[in-house]
Amino acid sequence: MAWILRAGIAWQYEIVWRLNQNQVVSEEMEFFRRLAESSGSSASQMIHLANASTDGQLMLIPDSERTLDRKLVRGPSIEWYIEPDGFRRVRAIRNVIPDEGEPYWLVFTRRVPPVDEKLYAWSTWLIPMGFLVGLSFTWIGFRRSRLKDRVLRSLSGLRNPSRPSVPREAMMEMLPNEAFAPEVHRELISLVESFQSTFTDIQSDAEQSQSVLSAMPVGILAFTADLRLTFANRAGIDMLDLSAPVRVDARLIELIRQPKVIEVVSESQRSGQTLDSELERNQGNTVLRLRAYPLSSEVEQGAKPPMLLIVTDETRLRQLENARRDFTANVSHELKTPLAAIKAYAETLLMGAMDDPDAKERFVLRISEQAARLDNLIR
Repeated sequence: MAWILRAGIAWQYEIVWRLNQNQVVSEEMEFFRRLAESSGSSASQMIHLANASTDGQLMLIPDSERTLDRKLVRGPSIEWYIEPDGFRRVRAIRNVIPDEGEPYWLVFTRRVPPVDEKLYAWSTWLIPMGFLVGLSFTWIGFRRSRLKDRVLRSLSGLRNPSRPSVPREAMMEMLPNEAFAPEVHRELISLVESFQSTFTDIQSDAEQSQSVLSAMPVGILAFTADLRLTFANRAGIDMLDLSAPVRVDARLIELIRQPKVIEVVSESQRSGQTLDSELERNQGNTVLRLRAYPLSSEVEQGAKPPMLLIVTDETRLRQLENARRDFTANVSHELKTPLAAIKAYAETLLMGAMDDPDAKERFVLRISEQAARLDNLIR
């Protein structure tokens, strides 16, 4: 490749050199023409003067001899010849039309050496050197690119949540020192270690919180702003009879088939306030309490907040409430009977039965019996 480029450069030098020689010969020929047309000297004197003052050879050929098969033209005609010893010969032919006499031809010939190869010899070495320099930069760039890819993969691996903390020695191998300046390398390792420690603490807290939420008997479901599931504990899945396995990022309308639940969550998100509702299910005669909470009250105008749905099973509370109501009704009914009897016997005595010894004794015994019955009921 270097030799081909060198040949191209030599060819360019050859073209420029020929153009320069042509220009020099043309200017000399033009000088001789003007001298021949304006001077009154003879042709022999002009030829002697030209051959003595230049390194070329000037000849005059009368047009009548017809030795040149050419037409009279304006401007010189340039021809090149190569000699056996490597020299070049350039010949310029120009017709002259004097004011008096017949036209003739001026033929000026100059012998010139070949192009000096020293002018472009530097290209033989400069091109390979440039190639080697380019190859070196390419290799350095390739190494830097591979090193960059290695560092990027290492940083991506360090960001992997499932990956445990990496020791400092292993981290220094993952992030080689030659990729950064020494002070930048030290700061980067320290920064990654700090992030790893912080991330480990956050991950531990998150796992603990998730374990606590999963063990709670209260159903907890969290949704994004576009009502896609982000978390659901076991109690919430069981209470709402969600189809297993529950897919995270599932939409609310696809996840839960209970219109009441969808309505409560959607209305709470729209209004930005907490809403409560009850859901009675015929299956198992269960009663669920639904509480929808907007997780963020400070949202941009028109934006929707993330949502939290709390589900509690109030079936037992409802049963206890029914039992309390039934017990209260029964106790009220049972207490009214002896109280009514006591009141009636007391009113009878006050109305005149106190004067009848037999009736008085009988009514007092009845009051005593009803009082004892009432005492038993209260106990």
